[in-house]
Amino acid sequence: MNILCDTCSVLMLIRIAPHMFMLDKFNCVTVHEVRKEILQTQKFKSKYPWRTDFKDKIRPNSSISNSTEDFTLHFDTIDRLKIFWAKLC
Repeated sequence: MNILCDTCSVLMLIRIAPHMFMLDKFNCVTVHEVRKEILQTQKFKSKYPWRTDFKDKIRPNSSISNSTEDFTLHFDTIDRLKIFWAKLC
């Protein structure tokens, strides 16, 4: 299972490889917060109107909730990677 926890990563993947979310063999999912942000944020509504075509394809993983330690660990790791890559650039 590929869990994408970054909004920009999900949007990019939908744009360049939509079959990753459409086909069950790839099993790409996200978290509820990312799905909600993509579908309800005005910035994404105006900038990426094509995202509504994939509304039913962006599946949140119901077994992940924002109260678990794993969820916090995933976001901490993402933040650290962002800082690391920012220092390299």
